[in-house]
Amino acid sequence: AAVAWAAGKPLEIETVEVASPQVGSGAFGADGEVRLKVLYTGVCHTDAYTLSGADPEGVFPSILGHEGGCVVESVGEGVTALPPLDAAEALVVAGKPIYHYMGCSTFSEYTVTLEISIAKINPQADLSKVCLLGCGVTTGYGAALRNVEPGSSVAVFGLGGVGLSVIQVRCAGARALFAFACGRADPNILPASLTLLQGAAAKNAAKIIGVGLCYRGEDINTRKFDIARKLGATECINPKDCDKPIQQVLIDKLDGGLDYTFECVGNPDVMRAALESCHKGWGVSVSEFHGL
Repeated sequence: AAVAWAAGKPLEIETVEVASPQVGSGAFGADGEVRLKVLYTGVCHTDAYTLSGADPEGVFPSILGHEGGCVVESVGEGVTALPPLDAAEALVVAGKPIYHYMGCSTFSEYTVTLEISIAKINPQADLSKVCLLGCGVTTGYGAALRNVEPGSSVAVFGLGGVGLSVIQVRCAGARALFAFACGRADPNILPASLTLLQGAAAKNAAKIIGVGLCYRGEDINTRKFDIARKLGATECINPKDCDKPIQQVLIDKLDGGLDYTFECVGNPDVMRAALESCHKGWGVSVSEFHGL
């Protein structure tokens, strides 16, 4: 396992003793534990945030990681939905207990977690890709699926894994879905904002606008616009092509502002622009950590 012994220190590969799964207790009642063999894991900005020491909830030593593509190795008493081999203070190093991270700790060959933390999937699914669904994709998809009504207008600021998943929810008829790209990330990977696009498209938003953003001095990655359109964006905007602030462009285009905006970057200036782009009364969702 890759153990985080202290904040700001490199991870160290250690041999870890992983306990047998037990009967669950505490907040989740009698939910039993499951021991998993981790075949693939994603690496999230939140893992880096915790390792940096900036996370007020971060504790050490711990094994980070919360996006796992796993198979069930064994189950504890009370587990009924996950027999072994289904796709889907237990950690000790040299006698020293190691903290779990988000109840998952997927930076390890084996881990123990509660049954409630596991989603059973099709055994034919590619676990090297499925592991990416555990955080960014569900964040974006779920945020858009939760509230966006058919016929709504939506703008998505930032086209990483989360933003593109918002678009894909396609709000059962939203009037507009605008998509805005950010940075130079590999367009072949589904990073943060792509999932918000997925959510808005599935909900049939009539307009889904993607907004490209210049982040940390990097050029806008307009190649993400093609992906956004394939996932359901009706329009993509590069703010560098506009002669006024992007929020004013959107207010003018939508005759007063959007029904929903999704900020998928974690930048306070972008958060402000997203809020100001909504029509008065309601319509903003912040879906990233500021400071990452």
